[in-house]
Amino acid sequence: MELKSFKAVLCGISLLLFSLPSLSDAVKNKVVAILYPSTSSETGVIYNQIIKGISTNTDKFFKKKIKITSDNHNEIKQWILDAPPFSIITIGNDAYELARSTTSKIFIFMVGTLITNTNNDKPGVSLSLREDSLKEKIRFYLPSIQKIHILDEGKNTIYFSNSLYRPHFKLKKIIDINESVKYLWKLINTVDPKIEAVWVNNSIDPEYLHRLAERAWERDVILLSHNPAHLERGVALVFYPDFKSMGERVGQLLKRLQNTRKLGSLEPLEAINLGINMRTARHLGVSPLIPKEKFKIILK
Repeated sequence: MELKSFKAVLCGISLLLFSLPSLSDAVKNKVVAILYPSTSSETGVIYNQIIKGISTNTDKFFKKKIKITSDNHNEIKQWILDAPPFSIITIGNDAYELARSTTSKIFIFMVGTLITNTNNDKPGVSLSLREDSLKEKIRFYLPSIQKIHILDEGKNTIYFSNSLYRPHFKLKKIIDINESVKYLWKLINTVDPKIEAVWVNNSIDPEYLHRLAERAWERDVILLSHNPAHLERGVALVFYPDFKSMGERVGQLLKRLQNTRKLGSLEPLEAINLGINMRTARHLGVSPLIPKEKFKIILK
């Protein structure tokens, strides 16, 4: 080959190499798809917090956010198959089902779902609150409470076990909403307020909750919940997910995926925020034992 021709080929190869990303850039820009459903503005804020958490300390991955609508399922599936991402993070049950029905060859992380870790081989973080973390906070704020009555409507809003150390969770499974209200009313009228508290389920109608809270006020019964909106209806304390921390935990699992292909099963959420209705808390004699700034929501 003549020297001029060789130089021309070498120059062409050099230009091609400079135009392609380096190996480190290829690793740095690993594509991770984040699937999340189109929903209300209120829930959208939660999704944004989760995504913000996922993005923390995961700069080596390029995050492609994909909003799921009623008419783009096939388009999303085709994109996943044509340009397989390094991994898929799904927010909510519907997003997970879409990803799972598309491929079994890509690691799928679940987040923001109410499925517990029982018999589940997919990594991620559930909306279910980690029981030992929840009990630790309850013992701190409500040291006299020995038993908490909780309704399970089949949604697994809290991660349960049969642990007997105080406070003990007494679980009652009721699916029908009307039966739930009746059972809560009965509980509020029969529990011992000095050592027992009642956990209000998320799906209860606000008007029913207001009436239940009035009766709980009369009997000095402590109502708890994982829904911050319940504070306005008279619930004393709420323990609810820290959504940004939830995303950060998924980001940690994503980084671990680079080193191992075995990440375990869906784990309950350890990062729990606190909210307090100060008026109800003062009436019940419940005084925060740490500075108020530890509470994310304070209703005076």
